[in-house]
Amino acid sequence: MTVNFSDLTGVYGGGWQFSLTGMYLKDDGSGNLQVWNSNAGTIYGSVSCSNLFVYGNSVQLNAGATESGASWKMTLARPATGMVADQTITLPAGVGATNDVVVTDGAGNWSYASIPYTANMSVHSTNLVFGTTSPLTLLTLPANANVVKVRIHVDTAFTGGTGATVSIGVVGTTSKYMSATQVALGTVGIYEVNPNLVPDASTEALIATYAANSATAGSARIEIQYAVPSGS
Repeated sequence: MTVNFSDLTGVYGGGWQFSLTGMYLKDDGSGNLQVWNSNAGTIYGSVSCSNLFVYGNSVQLNAGATESGASWKMTLARPATGMVADQTITLPAGVGATNDVVVTDGAGNWSYASIPYTANMSVHSTNLVFGTTSPLTLLTLPANANVVKVRIHVDTAFTGGTGATVSIGVVGTTSKYMSATQVALGTVGIYEVNPNLVPDASTEALIATYAANSATAGSARIEIQYAVPSGS
């Protein structure tokens, strides 16, 4: 439908009113264009469209909040600094269960996972140096163990060649718990992943698959945090 100037009924409450829907557009005095309900000049109207474009670095929900009681604003904002690429976040399909946490697959897909509520938490540490033979045996997980966190401390940068790499997993799935792209052995720092995968019902031998790629220096510590639920 084409809207002509003949469809405008005039000015209402400081904005243009359209006779087609009873809605009108209003400037809030700060350069922001608002859609108002012409029958109640203090109530925002609804806007439906096939494509929504939000300009700027944030989206604000309940912008007209009274900021008291149960009426508050919520702002979704893009990080001011630190981004190095476009991001797409895909929300979970469901609402999860009580006490679940949100985890990511490293590609922007969020899902829910449970955290084992237990005191049976263990931490295992293994040294990795530039001359290590691959694969490096880490530990054998007990049956039903949940790997809560994999953390690699790069104490001395791995230098030389085309860049050393390491992944954490098992024979046949060497990146099950941490992929080579999730740690930079060439830069001193701490790199960690929270896998939150379904625990294996049997024991599981963890290995580090290391490629020196002609590195002539470097040292790191591979830390595995895991828990076995009580009664397992």
